[in-house]
Parts: sequence; C-alpha cells; structure tokens
Amino acid sequence: MRRIDTLGGREVNDVYFTDCRLPANAVVGELDRAWPQLMAGLNVERLILAAVLLGLAQRAIDDLLSYVKQRRQFGQPIGTFQVLRHRIADLVTEVECARLLTYHVAQRVDADPDHLLPRDASMAKLKATEVAKSAALEGLQMMGGVMDMPRSTTWNTSCARRWPAPSTADRVRSSATSSARPSVSERASGDE
Repeated sequence: MRRIDTLGGREVNDVYFTDCRLPANAVVGELDRAWPQLMAGLNVERLILAAVLLGLAQRAIDDLLSYVKQRRQFGQPIGTFQVLRHRIADLVTEVECARLLTYHVAQRVDADPDHLLPRDASMAKLKATEVAKSAALEGLQMMGGVMDMPRSTTWNTSCARRWPAPSTADRVRSSATSSARPSVSERASGDE
C-alpha cells in the first residue's frame, strides 16, 4: 500500500495485490462485474460532489445578496445598481440550471440505481463545479475591497474567504472537470 497526497487532505492509497488467492465467499459484489459496480458508485459520487458544490454556490449568492443590500454607495444600496443586478441575475440563473440538472440526474439514479449514467452524472458535476467557482469569484469581485478588511461591521467576511478554496480544490479532485468533459463529449457524440 502506498499513500497518495491529495489537495483536500483526504486519505487516498494505492493498494497492490500480487499472487493473492481468496475463497469464493470473499468476493465483494459480483464476480467479473467490478467495473460496472465501480461506475455505479461514481454516479452517486459525482452527484454528491455536485450537491456539495451547489451548496457552496448558493451560500456565496446568499452572502452576496446580503452584502449588496447593506453596502451603500452614492446614497443607495449597491444592489440597486443595474450592472450588479444583471450579474447577480446571471449567477442565480446558472445556479438554478445546475440545481435542475443535478436533481434530474439524481431522480434517474434513484429510479434505477443499476443504470449507469456516466455522461449525465459528469455533466451535473461539471456544471455545479463551474457554477460554484463562478459564484465564488464573481461574489468576491462584487464585494470589492471588503475582502481586504480584517473585519466588517456590516458583514462577516469569514465565510466569503472560504469560497474560492473549496470550489477550486473540488475542480481538481474526484474526476476534475477536465476529465469530466471527455466523458460528456464521448457520450454526446455516440463514441461510447
């Protein structure tokens, strides 16, 4: 067994078996069906990651909305400025699209847990990952200099400082978006 260092601090190991024989009653799952069983688990893993990232994106938007209602410039809340309202509308729309896609795939997995949905589960994870990154970075940008202040009297910045790190680390671990894209594109073009 060899340990693999990860960005998220999770324990991951390579395990090697050489000339290992086991009795038939020690087989986990079905004999000669390891790959489909593993892929079924990836359906759920990808959906869990999509759900976690949706939560991160929603938190970023909730905090952003709270901030733009409180922060005043030119005698009015900055959330009344058209340019910010449009950017927020785009973010909220993207989060809802990712949520609907994730829910749709989750319903299909629930309906038939043995049916493999690598393309659909990868799409949900990919969309949620990109949306979480976008919500975090756009949110930080719309909050301007408040992130450089040690403490704000109108808004607690500690939660916003966590936004980019989880969304960036989640892009790298567990089938990063760059490796999710081939899974989506191959199945979209029928090259399974």
